[in-house]
Amino acid sequence: GNVWEWLSDNLNPLSGYEPHFLYEDNSAIFFDTQHQMMLGGCWITNGTEALKYYRNWFRPNFYQHVGFRIVQDI
Repeated sequence: GNVWEWLSDNLNPLSGYEPHFLYEDNSAIFFDTQHQMMLGGCWITNGTEALKYYRNWFRPNFYQHVGFRIVQDI
């Protein structure tokens, strides 16, 4: 909670994605392997974005409002 969760995946379109002809540059330009996926929202986002599976993206050098999780098998 409280910060975006970085993923190691690049932003890719969901299956069946097709850009709307009026908004082609809205997200398709970010499918360039230079934007990494983030999930979940952070303390500064609205309630719609504060969902576990809400997808967003930024370049890897963007650190504002972003965190990470450490996982260990026990």
